[in-house]
Amino acid sequence: MAEKATLARPYARAVFELAEETRTFSEWSHVLERLSRVIQDPAVLELIKDRAIPSEQLVQFFSEVCAGSFNDRVKNFVAVLILHRRLEVLPDISTMYQALCAEAEKTVNVQLFSSVPLDENEQEKFRQFLEKRLARTVKMQCEIDKGLLGGFVAKAGNYVLDGSVRGFLMSLKAAMGE
Repeated sequence: MAEKATLARPYARAVFELAEETRTFSEWSHVLERLSRVIQDPAVLELIKDRAIPSEQLVQFFSEVCAGSFNDRVKNFVAVLILHRRLEVLPDISTMYQALCAEAEKTVNVQLFSSVPLDENEQEKFRQFLEKRLARTVKMQCEIDKGLLGGFVAKAGNYVLDGSVRGFLMSLKAAMGE
């Protein structure tokens, strides 16, 4: 939803700036992921929509659920989200925060699909190729796709690099005007 993304963006940016200032990228990443998982539970969604529950009790609930990683800054962050009734956008905040971190670190997560298993040497060659092509450090996850006749398909967010036989044949067909 575009509306959720619009609501989540300033919170993700604020958390990112705080993490950058305090050098706590990983800690915030874990907290946001944990809070996002909690918020997706239908029972929790009902709980946060109940306006009869005081904000302090909701903060305490999240504090107990995220024990160990719930410091004062996280507590304040959750309190602000509760105050502005924005807890539902936590998954979007988490996703945007991860994207901001990846951009700052110049990294990208890539799913590489091939028709056959790749050995470590082949994976490393693909990683080097993709790093050069994307101008980023690549964190690659390899998967087998039995639907591929040969070649590979690499997906990094909205970017798709199709080096499959099917992709080649489709390009050839388009070039021939069919």
